[in-house]
Order: sequence, then structure tokens, then C-alpha cells
Amino acid sequence: MMRVNSRRIIILCVDHDDDIGRKTGIKTPIIGEDSIREAAIRLLMADPSEADANTMFEALKILNDLRGKSQDEEYEVAVVAGSTVGGVESDRKIAEEIENIVKNFKADAAILVSDGYSDQVVAPIIQSFVPIISVRRFAVKHSETLETTWFILLTYLKTVLSDRRYSRWVLGLPGMIMVVFTTFFLLSMMYPAIPFLTYAQIVTLLILGFALLVRGFGIDEVVAQAIRTVSRNPSILLNITSVIVFVSFIIIGIIQASGRIIRLYPLEQLSDMNFLLSHLNELSYAFVDESTTYFAMGLSLFIIGRAAYFFITKDERFWSSIPSITTVFMLAEAVKRAVYMIIRLPEGFFDPHIIQLIIWILLSIASIAGVTVLTHKLKARYGHLLTGR
Repeated sequence: MMRVNSRRIIILCVDHDDDIGRKTGIKTPIIGEDSIREAAIRLLMADPSEADANTMFEALKILNDLRGKSQDEEYEVAVVAGSTVGGVESDRKIAEEIENIVKNFKADAAILVSDGYSDQVVAPIIQSFVPIISVRRFAVKHSETLETTWFILLTYLKTVLSDRRYSRWVLGLPGMIMVVFTTFFLLSMMYPAIPFLTYAQIVTLLILGFALLVRGFGIDEVVAQAIRTVSRNPSILLNITSVIVFVSFIIIGIIQASGRIIRLYPLEQLSDMNFLLSHLNELSYAFVDESTTYFAMGLSLFIIGRAAYFFITKDERFWSSIPSITTVFMLAEAVKRAVYMIIRLPEGFFDPHIIQLIIWILLSIASIAGVTVLTHKLKARYGHLLTGR
């Protein structure tokens, strides 16, 4: 039947969507003939139509056949499972379980027993740990009678209705579209002059496009993975919040600066390229002067958020965050003073604005140096309280 050249062979069944764990509560990996037989029986008791149970029995049959034909080689059978979430999370869990099995059994090769649906997905994962010398594709034989066909269709329909992984797309998406059309149809009856049905078509296309985009690029899996990561490590939420706050202040700064320019000059002038080029210095000053404060506040809050994250995670980079905040505000004021000279050119080196800028730069350097020295002293005295060393 099969010719096996390796000395230690592992026969692997892979349940990519973890039907075993979901329907029986059994944790994977499952190793050994007796354990797999018991798991397969429990899976059939929970769901007699489950194909994974038949695949497990096929793996046991292959194990017994090989043991009867070859006495010089050692065989073991195991079942690994992915995750109900699917995607990267499922592949990663399968890889971890296969790595543990191969390491403990010290397998030289593997035989993959598959239902034919998932072998193309899991085969590369297995081959990253141990070579596959044979793939046994196994499918349950069904009667071709009309009754059996209806039974299979009803089984799939039940899966679609009860399994949230499928129901949210097969039922949820059409349901949302029906609600949108019904709502806009009622509005069109109440207000015939407004083309609500046209709006309904646009909204429907947006919903379909968004759903296809999310599913096509796996955005839902990425978001689910991000939520699980944050739930396991809440301190990461500080980083995410800090980035959101920083971006928000950048956007607010740009909006405020643009609003100031619009208040100073009519839109007709701003649409004239010659006017923009001839007044570039004034426009630049107005934009920088108005937005710098918001940029500095956003960057400072981002640094404070990072400092809080470093403090919670006991990271020594917490101490470097303190001088950074001082640097941001000092630099922001220096930029505003320097940009002011764009619209008012200095009369000479001893112009009051140049002297004020130089004094501010020297004061900033002294302040940053002082805060840095103070931070180093605090770190030397209290650093062990942060790191626990």
C-alpha cells in the first residue's frame, strides 16, 4: 500500500477549524491509538455527520496496516487542531502542536491523512518541521439517492444557520441589505419627491463593497487578532490610544491652520497660483504658527502615553521619555520664533528677534541638559524600583 523508508514515522490528522475541541471539549494534540479512538467516538457521538472523525479512523487503519507490514520501523499517530477563528491564528496553533509532537516523538517523516480540503493548507506547515512522505486523501462515501442528497443539503444549511463564522456572511449581510432597502422604501412612500430608492442602491453597494473588502483582505481576522492581543496585554492599549491622540492633534492642527489662512485671505486669492507663490512666506508663517502648538501637544501626549506604557511594562526607556517632553516644547517655541522672521526679515545680526531666538535656543539647551541630568540622578536612585532589580 505504502512504502515507508524512514525509521520513525508520525501519522498526522489535522482538524483545521478545531471541530474536535468545539464539539467535544477535547484539547489537542491527541497522541496515541487509544486516545484518538476515544476522541473519534466522542466526536461521532456529538455529531454523527462529522467527517473529521472518519478521517481519524482512517489514520488508525493506516497505523495498523503499516505496523503489520513493517516490523523494523516505529509508528505513532496524532491529531492536531487549529482554531475556530481560522486564518493565521489557526495555522500558528497547528504549527506549535506539530513542533511539539515532532520534537517529543523525534519523527523522521510524516504521513498526512486529509479529507482533501485542507491538505494544501497544512502540508507546508508540516513540511517546515518534518518531511511528508505520503498524503492519504480520505472522503466519506455517500449514497447517491435523492434522500441522501437532501440530508447533505440540510446538514450544510444547518451549519450555515448555527455556525457564526458562516451565518454572519450568509445571513447577516443579506439581512442588512433587506433592512436598508425596506427603510428607504418606506421613506420614499412618505416623501415621494426625494429619490430614496437611489440612495438605497448606493448604500447597498457600499455595504457589499465594504464586506468584500473586509473579507477579501482578511481585515476581520486582523481586527480579531488585534482585539485578542490587546485583551491578553491591556498595556498595549496605551500605545494605541497614544497614536490615536497624536494623529488627532495633527489633524486638528492642520484644520486650524487651514482655517486661519482662509480667514486671512479670500478663497479666490488662494486659488490663484501667482498669489500663492508671491505670498508663500506669509502663508507658511500662518500655517506653522497656528499648527505648531497642536503638533507639540500631540507629540507630547504621545510621549506621555509611551512613558506610561514603559512604566507599566517596567522598561528602562521610561526615563528617556522625561527629557523628550521638555525637548518637544522647547523646540516648538524655537520653530515659531524662527518662522516669524520669514515675514519680518531681520535688519542685522543684532536684530532683537535674532537675539531673542538665540537666547531661547541657549535656554532650551540648558533646560534639556538640566532635565537630562536630573533624570539620570532619579534613574540611579529609583531605577531599581521600576525594573525590580
